[in-house]
Amino acid sequence: MSRINELGSAPLKPYLEKLKGLKACAMYSNTVIDKSPCGLKTLWPLVAEWQRIDVKVFFDWSVEVDPHEPTRYALNLMQDGITLPDPVWYYSESPDAKSKLKGLRDVIVKVFKLTGEDSRDAEYDADSVIRLETSMAKLFKDAAHERTHQQTSFSLSSIDALAPNLDLPSVLKALAGDLAPKLQSTPVLVRNPDYFKGLNKLLVDTPASHLRAYMLFRMAFILGADMGDEWLDIGQQLQKVVVGQEHRVPRWYKCFHSVNNALPDYVGKVFVQRYFSFDTLNAARDMLDRMRDEFQEELMSVPWMDDVTKSKATYKLADLFFSIGFPPKWADYSGLDLSGDFVQDGDRLYKWYIHHAFERLSRKVDRERWGTTSPAMVDAFYSYDKNGIFVPAGMLQKPFFDTDYRAARNYGGIGTILGHEMTHGFDDQGRKFNPQGRLEGWWTTPDVKAFESRAGCVRDLYSSFKLNGRSVSGELTLGENIADIGGVRLAYKAFAKLMREKEGSGQPSTTDKQLFFVSQAQNWCTKGRKKAENLQLLTDPHAPDRFRVNGPLSQISEFQQAFGCPAGSLMAPKDRCRVW
Repeated sequence: MSRINELGSAPLKPYLEKLKGLKACAMYSNTVIDKSPCGLKTLWPLVAEWQRIDVKVFFDWSVEVDPHEPTRYALNLMQDGITLPDPVWYYSESPDAKSKLKGLRDVIVKVFKLTGEDSRDAEYDADSVIRLETSMAKLFKDAAHERTHQQTSFSLSSIDALAPNLDLPSVLKALAGDLAPKLQSTPVLVRNPDYFKGLNKLLVDTPASHLRAYMLFRMAFILGADMGDEWLDIGQQLQKVVVGQEHRVPRWYKCFHSVNNALPDYVGKVFVQRYFSFDTLNAARDMLDRMRDEFQEELMSVPWMDDVTKSKATYKLADLFFSIGFPPKWADYSGLDLSGDFVQDGDRLYKWYIHHAFERLSRKVDRERWGTTSPAMVDAFYSYDKNGIFVPAGMLQKPFFDTDYRAARNYGGIGTILGHEMTHGFDDQGRKFNPQGRLEGWWTTPDVKAFESRAGCVRDLYSSFKLNGRSVSGELTLGENIADIGGVRLAYKAFAKLMREKEGSGQPSTTDKQLFFVSQAQNWCTKGRKKAENLQLLTDPHAPDRFRVNGPLSQISEFQQAFGCPAGSLMAPKDRCRVW
């Protein structure tokens, strides 16, 4: 820790040197860069360099499974490069948004001062960054759009035609290095083409000084997160503005998460050896198998789905695979040199990941590849384009699961989470992917209408929930809400059947019923800061945690029976929503 503080801002020096060319352009102050002696050609090598060290400027990129052809990989380009998490905060006239924008400006000024600028230049450059990020933010689509709108596929040449001033091919080729020839045959997926069209015009009309300030700030602020206390204090200042966090997280906590995110298989292997057993793996697989059996019965008996769609849906469910605990093959880090300071090691690591990402473009998709998901992660997820559920060992721990817990507690805890992931394969987005993970219309038109009617009930239900005087977005959270309700129902049916097999009784005991639902509620027992909750309402596809309890449980008749809720009360409404 003392070594990191001793270095201060020194780790930024190599990157400040790279900005000298753009700084020369910025001497022409308010001259737009395209009319300066430099031109936009000066910018793109720097954009590639920044992307190479995980500094997102103007956009983000990844290598992902192609949803149109899930046996291959594709490049994915995304809107990115602004600092505040909600783009509306840049241009809204509300007092809250103006306060957050002012808070961001104060942070930017401090960043420039730490890089060596005097107060006058820091103030000027901060205004330049705010202007540019505000212009970019106005091009962003909201979180609901990003969740539901499918990507458009381009070739490398057509993406250049979409936004010729951005010179995206040269940036992507620079990132790919010696693997660049493969890009000629690689699809490029874009969810918001209008963003890149708008950016194409915006940057031509932007002063060189604004671009230089933006590039410097984004680099220093992002890399500063891995530097000394004075830099961490700046990050904490922004966290207070955005989510109300009063104190910095402990350095050990930050270091652990940095290593876990950077070397997931290294940390994950140690975690699995210490805290995971084959008894746990087998118990989780048995729960998933039981819930799949219940879902198959559900699909076959659904009255609103015709036989053709039912047949394809049951096949998709049968083809669903489970990857539990850890990946089938651990990553090989033997070629990775981590011998510098913390920032330099982070740069080397990200460049290593970039090389391996572009290497995947030449391979067929491995359905069971975990990628950067750590086995120590406390989460689980369903992959639309692989039709698989991934359950890290970190998720199969107390309080969600333990081999010594009663079945009611395990099924109410981890069981409802696993059922949630299984239901994602048939939520408002998952239903659009066929059994092989291909995005295509495999439902009949009447079945689509019937599904949308039932999903509309869920949308309206959650839109009626309020937190801090603000409504939940039933549209933004629709997929997760369908999965929450379906997950509780699946887990309960599997649990009840298990009790009948073990005890021969018709129903679980009242105690076990109540324990099941209390365990589900415990999954989402949290206390949030008001600012963080308000941000979640704007950007998170999950409903606030209290509604992940009251929402699903109010739609399950077994909850009403377990706790004797009066008919027509909040948790026992007359009309309930049911998709699955």
